[in-house]
Parts: sequence; C-alpha cells; structure tokens
Amino acid sequence: MIKSKILSNNRDHIIVLFLISVMTIAAIGRVVLTLIGPGEIGGDPGVWQEMASTIVSGSAPYADFPDNKPPLFILLVTLGGVLNYYSVMVAAVIIANSIIIWSVYHRLSEEQLPEAGVIAATMVTVAIIYMMLNYRIINNKAISLAVLLLTLRNNKSVILGIGVALSGLLAQQTMVAIPVIIYYWVPTVRRAAKFIISGLATAGMGYIVIGFIWGRDALLAAIDQSLLLVVSYTAGTSDFGRQLPIWGNPIEWGTSILDLQQPLIFPAIASLAGFYYIIYHQSTRNRICEVGLLVSFSFLLLVRPWWHYGYYPLIPLSLLGGYGTVKYIQSQRD
Repeated sequence: MIKSKILSNNRDHIIVLFLISVMTIAAIGRVVLTLIGPGEIGGDPGVWQEMASTIVSGSAPYADFPDNKPPLFILLVTLGGVLNYYSVMVAAVIIANSIIIWSVYHRLSEEQLPEAGVIAATMVTVAIIYMMLNYRIINNKAISLAVLLLTLRNNKSVILGIGVALSGLLAQQTMVAIPVIIYYWVPTVRRAAKFIISGLATAGMGYIVIGFIWGRDALLAAIDQSLLLVVSYTAGTSDFGRQLPIWGNPIEWGTSILDLQQPLIFPAIASLAGFYYIIYHQSTRNRICEVGLLVSFSFLLLVRPWWHYGYYPLIPLSLLGGYGTVKYIQSQRD
C-alpha cells in the first residue's frame, strides 16, 4: 500500500515536471520567434526595455520615465538593463510560471488529492502556453502571482505580510486578495495586525529604495504614479495604457473578454463541478478560500479584460476544476 502510494506520487511529480518542461520549451520557442522571426517585443515589454536603457544611461524611473508599475518590478527591469533585458525578464517569467504550475499541484496534493493537483496543473499549463504563444511572454502579473503563491504556503503572519507586500511591489493587483488572505490565513486580530504591519513596512522599504537610489523626485513620482493613481486606474480614467472597465463600455468589454480570455474557458467549465460539490456535498475551508480568491481576482477583469489579467482567476478556477473533476470521477466509480 505504502509502496503503491510512493510510486503514485513519483508518477505525479514526473507529470508536473513534464508540464513545466513543456511550458519552458514553448517559452523558448516564443523567444526565438520574437528575436529572429515574425514576432516583436512591442507593447509594455518594449516600453520597459526602453525604460531599462534610459535608467542605465542615468535617467530616474518615475521622475524621468513615468510608469505605473510598482518599485520592485522597476528594480527588476533595471537589473535587466544592466545585464541583458530580454534574458533576465524571460527567465523571470519562466521561473514564475514554473512556480505557479508546481504550487497549484502542491496545494491539492497536500490534501491527498494528487490526481486533482495534476489536472489543475495541466489546465494552468495549457492556459499559460496559450497566452505565451498568442500574446507576449513578459508580464509582471506572472512574477507577482508566483511570489504570492509561494508566500501563501506559509502560515507565519510576519512572513505572510512580507511576501504579500513583495508580490504587491511587483504588481498592485495582488492587493485585492488581502481580505481573503486575512480571513483565511491570519484570522485573529493579533495575527492580522502582525501581517498588516510587516506588509506596510516592507512596502514602505520598496519605495524608500527608489528614493535612496534615484532621489526625492523619483520617490514622490513613484508614490503618485503607482499608488495615488490607483483610483483613476480603477475608474478607467488613468493615462497609463488603455482602460476598458465594464461600466465604461460594456459591449466592447464583453467582446474583449470573449476574445482575450479564451484560456479561461476550460478551467471555468471544469470549476462548475467544483462548485457543485461545494454546494451539494462537501464545503471545505480550502475550497471556500478559492471561491473568495476567484471573486476577488475576477474583479480585476471588470476593470481591464486584457489577457495577462487572466493569470489571477486562472489559479482558483483550475484548483476548483481539478477538485471537481476528481470528485465527479470518484462518484461515478462508486
């Protein structure tokens, strides 16, 4: 019995490593197309590449080169400018995607549901490969989400606060998950206070680093562009990028969702089985948490339906889908 379980776990690990390998090969293939084929960097990655060059040449981020991305991501872009922009950024995204795939598998595997973990990891991998091949590889959402998923494997309040803040310093969208994180991971007042204080301290240090390296003007511009403009960004009136909130143009928003969020279709369908078992059979704390994250992350698509925002709801959808699929198969066997 024990030997069979070990062999099963080894098989599942091999499958997940295979999924990560396929994702990596797809990413490398996309890079080749971008560098020597018909593809081009363009879009946000092209803007960040230009930013990296100007920073290395002596300009200050935010003050001389406005951008709404938070400090830690700007520091990563700067590192790319010092070394090799495309290599650094692509490597970061490949590592992030690998962490995401493994974390999805591991969450369900820890519940003695390794088959559900494999199914969920497969759905995530297929969606990520689709996004990489049809859109652009480089994005801050995958990197931020990977840091968040690694952080949520810990239960210590201070570490959770630091990790969530680091994730937010890569992409502000992480912040919508904070109410769920507090409810699920740090439910007592004392633990929540430690989480909030450590998070605020870490976030503050991120901005202080910008001021220390590039001066007061860069610090004030960073606060303005990556924090204070969040309200206008959410309302769809920000100057950074094209905005398409559902309340601004619902028809165009709906068309964009159907066009840009196709990778979410299969996980969304599979998640219905998860919802069914939550409602009519067994409602576990983990599944309720995933529903909460799904609601929180789905709000992001109401503001901007762009492809890389799909990274966020993809995770809870796939977890619910993997769980529901296995429960359905087990019910048919019984």
